[in-house]
Amino acid sequence: MGEIEATLRHCAKEKILGPDGWTLEFFLGFWDLVGNEVLEMIEETHNPGIVSGVLNTNFIALIPNNSKPNTFDDFRPISLCNFVYKVITKNIAEIKKPFLARVISREQFYFLPNRQILDAVDIAQEVIHSVKKHNLNA
Repeated sequence: MGEIEATLRHCAKEKILGPDGWTLEFFLGFWDLVGNEVLEMIEETHNPGIVSGVLNTNFIALIPNNSKPNTFDDFRPISLCNFVYKVITKNIAEIKKPFLARVISREQFYFLPNRQILDAVDIAQEVIHSVKKHNLNA
């Protein structure tokens, strides 16, 4: 129960509603009342490894990229998931995170803790600089 509540506290607040219509603020505000039900729903997905169809429902919305969109290219799609589905996936990710760091190579920056994809760009620039500096062009 504490893990789930900690996961909730790390989620971004004031997000758009999903198909269920519930927000993070609702769950945090009424955790004493709904916490056990959320925990039961999460535990029901762990054993069979399947998220039921009701929780796995998404809305796709188009968000305009500029103030006067004229074509579909002026929009970007976003997927609005049920809140409990988000909690389930975040919980699974937190459980697997310690194991992933052991099996993902160091070069796959995005998946490792305390690493950013832009670190790879820095390394690439350093390699190019070293090749030019030492005249290693083949």
